[in-house]
Amino acid sequence: MEKIKYDISYNALAQKRQQENEQRAARGEPLLSLDDIKKQLKYPQLQAKNGMLELFLNARDTDAYAEYASTVTGQNIAKLFLSEAISSGSADKERGNSTSRA
Repeated sequence: MEKIKYDISYNALAQKRQQENEQRAARGEPLLSLDDIKKQLKYPQLQAKNGMLELFLNARDTDAYAEYASTVTGQNIAKLFLSEAISSGSADKERGNSTSRA
């Protein structure tokens, strides 16, 4: 799609330059080159190997980060439940000891 737009723009500017050069030739002035047109227009970057590779690497980085965050979160939740179980277990023992003393 980008290449089609580039080609259309280039052809339109080249035709204008050709008409201008014909007028310049009739007046005896030096002709202008078509190289200026190529410098004015930016050739489209096709999404070839490098563009797709960069997208793929970014996706893999994001996936790796999400996997790491999931693992760390899971570990922290496990530690939280373990600490709650230990603290409630020790609280139950203290209650059991205090009720048996009474």
